[in-house]
Amino acid sequence: PRDLHSFPTRRSSDLYEVTSISSYLETDRLVDLDCDHSPNKLCDVQRMADTHQITQELRIASQYDGRFNWIAGGFLFHEKVTGGADFDVARGLRAPGVPFDPVTNPFPFFLLERWGQKTLTYAGFAQLYFDLTDRITASLGGRYTYEKKNFRVHSDFLEPDLGGLIPNLAPLTDKKSWDAVS
Repeated sequence: PRDLHSFPTRRSSDLYEVTSISSYLETDRLVDLDCDHSPNKLCDVQRMADTHQITQELRIASQYDGRFNWIAGGFLFHEKVTGGADFDVARGLRAPGVPFDPVTNPFPFFLLERWGQKTLTYAGFAQLYFDLTDRITASLGGRYTYEKKNFRVHSDFLEPDLGGLIPNLAPLTDKKSWDAVS
C-alpha cells in the first residue's frame, strides 16, 4: 500500500462506550510480465491498478451492571479501483519492414484494456443481550446491509500500420446492487 491510515477512537462513560474506526487506503500497482519466458518478444503484459478505499464504523455499546446490555452501530465502505493491462503479443514474429496484413502478416497486435469498479456498502446493526443466569445469556440481533457495484471495461487494439488506435472493441458496463436483512 502506498498510503494506509487508520484512526480508531474510543470514548467511555459509566453507561456506554462509543467506538469509531476510520480508515483510508490508497495503492498503486504496476506489474510487468514476460509471459513467453524467452528472449523473443512474443508476449509482454503490463498490468496496473490504482485503489482508493474509505471505511468507517461507529458503534455504541451499553455498559450496564444489570442483566440487560446492547450494542448498535453502522458501517460504511467506499472503494474506487481503476486499472488495466497492455498486451504486446507476437512482436518478434513480424517480418521487419513488412506492413500489417490480417492474412499474411497479422503480427504483432497490441491490446489495451482499461477497467474501473466502484463499490459502496453500508450497514446498520443492533444486538440485545439478556443474562438469564450467571452462565446463560440470551441474545437477539439484526443487521441490514446494502451494497452497490459499478463496473466498466473496454478494450482497444493498437495497430500502427492501420493508423493507430481501433477503439472500443468490446465495451462493457454493468451495475448491480443488493441488500439483505439478517
